[in-house]
Amino acid sequence: MNLVFRSLKILIVEDEKIIAKDIESTIKRLGYESAGIVSNAEDAIKKAGEMKPGLVLMDITLKGGTDGIEAAKIINDTFDIPVVYLTAHQDEDTIERSMFTNSYGFITKPLDDRDINSAINAAIYRYDVENKLKEAEERYFRLTENAMDMIFSQSLEDMTYNYVNRACLDITGYTPAEFYMKPNLIEEIVKPDWTEQYKRSVRRLAAGENINDIEFMVRHKSGDDRWLNQRSTVVKNNSGKPQIVEAIITDVTQRKIYEKKLEETNEKLRAYSNHLQKAREDERYNISREIHDQLGQD
Repeated sequence: MNLVFRSLKILIVEDEKIIAKDIESTIKRLGYESAGIVSNAEDAIKKAGEMKPGLVLMDITLKGGTDGIEAAKIINDTFDIPVVYLTAHQDEDTIERSMFTNSYGFITKPLDDRDINSAINAAIYRYDVENKLKEAEERYFRLTENAMDMIFSQSLEDMTYNYVNRACLDITGYTPAEFYMKPNLIEEIVKPDWTEQYKRSVRRLAAGENINDIEFMVRHKSGDDRWLNQRSTVVKNNSGKPQIVEAIITDVTQRKIYEKKLEETNEKLRAYSNHLQKAREDERYNISREIHDQLGQD
């Protein structure tokens, strides 16, 4: 029974005509469509390009100069079509060679309907899951690459950067390539007054503590001083050991400038208020003195 609820065309690559016809009858009986039968690697590659089947059942041992493993690699790399191998035996050399072709499974001869159906369903299920993961990764990549904030992933073991988005160029002046070449580059550009605080934060991250909000000053590659805000999350391995830190860095320089100006304005207002208060008190003193002197004269 076909457990994959969608139409699927399958290309059969088998140089034994009787076996090939038997496989074709089986897949049709299971609810799949046949994309044709070919008997050699060259025709298999050509047919895969023309028909764009959803799956290829590939006999490993084919007549001619190219065997099924080589053909499978070309088909998978060129057309992104999953391949399930048909083989009479699974020796170590064959399995090792097939590992480099992104194999989606094996069916051992003599062929059984249930084995064929299970292998096809497993291959298509895996292929669909991989495509969904690939789409999710592409969406995530687009989001991070277009973000205004700097986003990075860093190993806590050797402080190398696993990923840095292109916003790092605006925020620090350094390219992603420079971050990849120089572990812990951020710590190196932190201003001396903030170095110890940043190192303490790194030690806390290495201990497995998430740090939601730290602010520090760095020297931009252009020579300007920048205020940065970093929010970090620690990713642990299966044994619970902190392994990776994922972080978002925001340039808060303009906010800091605004806060400083606001503080300066408040200081001026407080000084002006104190001046007014003193002026009032002086005025009251002078008025009371004049009244006192006038009453004394009277």
